[in-house]
Amino acid sequence: MFNIYINNLVEDINALNIGINIDEEKLAILLYADDVILMAENEEDLQKMLNVLNTWCLNNELTVNINKSKIMHFRNPAVLQTKCTFSIGGNALECVKSYQYLGLLLTEFLDYQLMAKAVAKSASRALGLLIVKSKTHGGFQHKFFSKLYDTMVWSVISYGAGIWGTRDFSCINAVQNRAMRFFMGVGKYTPNDAIAGDMGWKPPCVTQWSSVLRHWARCSIMDPHRINFKIFKWSIRKCNTRIKNWSFRVIEMLKLYNYEQYCNFELNVLNKNCIKQIEEDVFDNFKSNWCTRVAAYAEKSKLRTYKLFKNNYSTENYLQTILSLKNRSSFAKFRCGVAPLKIETGRYERKEVHERTCFNCSSIVEDELHVILKCPLYQMKICDYFVKMAERQGVLSVENNVE
Repeated sequence: MFNIYINNLVEDINALNIGINIDEEKLAILLYADDVILMAENEEDLQKMLNVLNTWCLNNELTVNINKSKIMHFRNPAVLQTKCTFSIGGNALECVKSYQYLGLLLTEFLDYQLMAKAVAKSASRALGLLIVKSKTHGGFQHKFFSKLYDTMVWSVISYGAGIWGTRDFSCINAVQNRAMRFFMGVGKYTPNDAIAGDMGWKPPCVTQWSSVLRHWARCSIMDPHRINFKIFKWSIRKCNTRIKNWSFRVIEMLKLYNYEQYCNFELNVLNKNCIKQIEEDVFDNFKSNWCTRVAAYAEKSKLRTYKLFKNNYSTENYLQTILSLKNRSSFAKFRCGVAPLKIETGRYERKEVHERTCFNCSSIVEDELHVILKCPLYQMKICDYFVKMAERQGVLSVENNVE
């Protein structure tokens, strides 16, 4: 009923025959419930629309919320912001640099970085709630924690990702890294490649592109008379190396992964199977780059030992096993090169590598291999541990002895 009531406002605005020219059609007004957006190519036209809106409100006994109504001048950074003062019913409207519309932060330069930061801030609050729940319940298993993260945190991030998700944002990655660090019980100085490699979660870039491609697919099959479809076609026709809009970035991505046939949606429309395959290709590419980075770590880096035994991106068994957070944390720190061994703590004492010796073996550097295999202080525990490992694998019986 409200839509019927407000419908003649659209007719009054469109009767001006001004607005943004898209595919030889004037786009002047957008409505979502009681939210109204007026769009014009210059200051004079926008003020005309505001005057029509004011007249319509007077005739229908409605008022405009001046505190929530803002002006935004979309432009390139090289163009100065308009100096014109816009008003409605004698009340001046503030010209702002950003505005929250339908849950997404729009900026005057259409800077997706600021939009992603706003999304990451909301997701961080949701992650904080998940962390509190986990601590309250004494921790969760890997599959439950992963499911809760997808439900409570990633659902916040994915809102609007079909628009801004064509780029990789460090603030979005930081939210997921924080969640993985909490579950593994490691500190903020643990290398990201190590926590990601052990957790085995899909990185944000993969799920972002999945959202983008689904949005592309939805736009491709829309009714040709819908304004969304017309804008979609118009953006494709306009995009080039000088105008790198959303459509340009999607097309470049499809070409990168050898899916050029879907660049022309009129001939080939993306379906669920195609999107899933592209998502797998993006994930495989991420895994390949991850393996390259891990293998390239220097001997003096924190992952000097990690790279010796970890060469595939997948969830590790110790994270899927029911362990206390303390035991899981100790295991993870040892694997990721951030355990409190002299090889690491010596960095903060500004000691050379050869000076970071074991307190029990004063002449030998205390690193992971020394603690696990060589240090006499732990020999009995090491033997017991290998016996249990062998028994579990069926190699030894309980009666066997280990030299």
